[in-house]
Amino acid sequence: IKPPIEGLQEMVDEKYTAQLDEIYNSDLSKEDLSSATSQFSETVVTEMEEIFPEEKASIKGAMKDLMCRRMFVKAKNEGTRIDGRKLDEVRVIEAEAGLLPRVQGSA
Repeated sequence: IKPPIEGLQEMVDEKYTAQLDEIYNSDLSKEDLSSATSQFSETVVTEMEEIFPEEKASIKGAMKDLMCRRMFVKAKNEGTRIDGRKLDEVRVIEAEAGLLPRVQGSA
């Protein structure tokens, strides 16, 4: 395991926190929010690779860390997740039970 790149996380935090918060505070649908964060992450990696060449994995890790911390801050301060649900609100999940016609192996 490689040690963290000195100054990388701080630089990512400083340069991209405000933009990430804008995305998280927008009224995008779940799909659009996912697309926007993916595109933003790709942009961050591309820009930061100019400063930290050959450190793509470390840059992605720094970005993931920032995203997780900003999601937590939003939930803590506003009482909502980034998808708009309250902290005590659960998504509806549907499942259907049945038998498989022909099972194989360990199924």
